[in-house]
Amino acid sequence: MENLHKKKVIVVEDHEATRKSLIEMFKDEYDVDSAKDGSEGLFKIMNTKYDLVIADNNMPRLNGVDMVEFYDEKNVFLNNDTKFIMITANCSGDEKKRGKKAGVNYWMMKPYNILKLYKICMKILDPHSSKFLWNLISYLI
Repeated sequence: MENLHKKKVIVVEDHEATRKSLIEMFKDEYDVDSAKDGSEGLFKIMNTKYDLVIADNNMPRLNGVDMVEFYDEKNVFLNNDTKFIMITANCSGDEKKRGKKAGVNYWMMKPYNILKLYKICMKILDPHSSKFLWNLISYLI
């Protein structure tokens, strides 16, 4: 029987191969959505409750930090426990401060370690589960 209460993850990434790879990593265990830039990502996160947002910072139309800031401004009075992981190739200290203030929980620099990213995601999504290792192994094979 399919789990009707799957946790929801969205991958906001303009690089198609990276976006598809991240979707593939999570699709068997979670309800995974995607967006190709920050504007599309913002629209989706404003209209759907996600447990985890994995976003690139450097994207066309709206970067990741701006996306999280706009989301934070609109949800300031809500008890929202959405977690954000920001992935970036380069980012200034000021931008990281803005992101942290807006609600970015984790930062990862590109090229990122897929094992570390997966471990952080599982810590957020399934903190008491031991199955993450098997999921990761099957993804890597």
